[in-house]
Amino acid sequence: MDANAHRLIMSFFNEQIPFNSYLGMELTELGDGHARVELAFKDELVGDRFRPALHGGVLSALIDVAGGAAAFSKVKVPGDTLSTLDMRVDY
Repeated sequence: MDANAHRLIMSFFNEQIPFNSYLGMELTELGDGHARVELAFKDELVGDRFRPALHGGVLSALIDVAGGAAAFSKVKVPGDTLSTLDMRVDY
């Protein structure tokens, strides 16, 4: 995938998905099958005040966004769709 397509994907993830913006996620790097997502720490995202640690849902969202961006970087046909995450959580 060329650099222009990577820019389009990054713009989409950073500017067109309200949930990503709400959490403060930013897709900062995108390569062929590789993505880096950054998130500035905010007290509102803490799930355990005693440690403090990010809420597991926030971590799951980061994994989903990074995986989705990395997968989309491999798409060769514009307009193709794909599923990006199959996560199981056991307590």
